[in-house]
Amino acid sequence: MLPGIIGGSGGISAGFTRGAVTGGAGNGFDFGSRLVLDPGGNAYVAGASYNGLNWDYLTIKYNPNGNEVWRKVDAGSAAGAPKLALDAGANVYVLRSNYVLAKYDANGLETWRTAGGVGAVA
Repeated sequence: MLPGIIGGSGGISAGFTRGAVTGGAGNGFDFGSRLVLDPGGNAYVAGASYNGLNWDYLTIKYNPNGNEVWRKVDAGSAAGAPKLALDAGANVYVLRSNYVLAKYDANGLETWRTAGGVGAVA
């Protein structure tokens, strides 16, 4: 199941944290902080990647064979570990430390995003 993504202990393996997998600079400053599986066996991973100047938020969907389906990067804004949740319709919700909440549909299309802070919508 998802070779190179799920470690033997059920955590995110070192394979995810390498720049070649996250799309980061490959400098070792990339991390996955959240992993959620849907009923179909797809894996959703949220984390951050250092691009050499700033931290970028990163959300990636993998199919049950471990192949990347889609990836979303929020450039230059990561300040902490994002939170990740799914709903029954396979919509993905990512809450970032700057209080920005983004919703992606099952195909990775962003359907809405809050503007940071309470009640604001972008």
